[in-house]
Amino acid sequence: MLVRPNRIFRKMVRSLLVERFGMNMHSGTQDFPIYNLVVDENGAKLKAASPEAQSRT
Repeated sequence: MLVRPNRIFRKMVRSLLVERFGMNMHSGTQDFPIYNLVVDENGAKLKAASPEAQSRT
């Protein structure tokens, strides 16, 4: 059986985390609500960032 190297690496990392740190993982799907971001009929109420705020990023 041919196994992709990425799958082998993930399995190795998972077993390392379980052995060393006692972490348990599970996978599954879960539904979440989706929201739309829309502009109000009066327009956006955004202001330009100050130069101090821009330099922090």
